[in-house]
Amino acid sequence: MHLARMTLKALEDQLEAAGAETVRVHRSWLVSRNAIAEIRPGSSGDQQIKLSSGLHVPVSRRYKNRLALDD
Repeated sequence: MHLARMTLKALEDQLEAAGAETVRVHRSWLVSRNAIAEIRPGSSGDQQIKLSSGLHVPVSRRYKNRLALDD
C-alpha cells in the first residue's frame, strides 16, 4: 500500500487528463458521472446526489452549476 497526498484539484486534473468522466460536486467530493443515479434538490439552494451504490453525496451551491453544465 502506498499513501499519496495531493489536493482534490490535482486529482481532478489527473483524472480529466486520463479521460475519466468525473465531476467536482463539493469541496470534499469528486464523483464519477457514471455512478450518479439521481439528483435531488436540497435545502438552501444546494442539492444531493444518490449514487448507484446507494451513497448520498452533498452538492454545494458553488459546484452545482458544474453538474448542470456537464449533463
